[in-house]
Amino acid sequence: MAEKGDPQAQYFMGVVTEEKEESNRWLQKAIANGSKGAAAYYAYRRDPRLEYFNNPARWDEDPDETHRCWWPRSGLGEADQTEILGTIIAAAEAGEPQPATWLWQMVTGGTRLGSFLVNCKVTHPLLNSSDAPKWAEIAARGGNPWAQEKLCSAYTGATMPQRVHAPKVEWGFQANPAKAFQWCSIVVQRLQ
Repeated sequence: MAEKGDPQAQYFMGVVTEEKEESNRWLQKAIANGSKGAAAYYAYRRDPRLEYFNNPARWDEDPDETHRCWWPRSGLGEADQTEILGTIIAAAEAGEPQPATWLWQMVTGGTRLGSFLVNCKVTHPLLNSSDAPKWAEIAARGGNPWAQEKLCSAYTGATMPQRVHAPKVEWGFQANPAKAFQWCSIVVQRLQ
């Protein structure tokens, strides 16, 4: 399917192909065929810190915990940061779950491991903490089980036990029984 021009198949090939040149070739084909997800993934890979993030052993060796933050990106100028974020936002708004997950982690101060132990600050004008529900819902609708669990808890008014902590007020979550039922039902079905 990828060879025949299917952008989703090309995007998939770009993600799973280990050889970087071949991977980039698939991503560029998918982008040319309109895949916003491929464009976001390609933009994401421009991060000069990927080697650092893909080697968890370095995390324990690095005394500066802020290096674990999703944003800001060290080693990238403001124009590049804005371009990358714009591409990731466009993909998330088109319903791509992985870019939505990245944005959700960025606006809630998460780290690349999903840890909230480091208080990463939202510092880019395109990132707003109050967008957390929007990004989390896109990620959850796309099948992200972590997002589904977090939405279940967030929409109960954070009255359920938390493994880490309740959502912060600035994230914009408010108790909503209908949404809590929707996401908690999905979580329960998945766990059965």
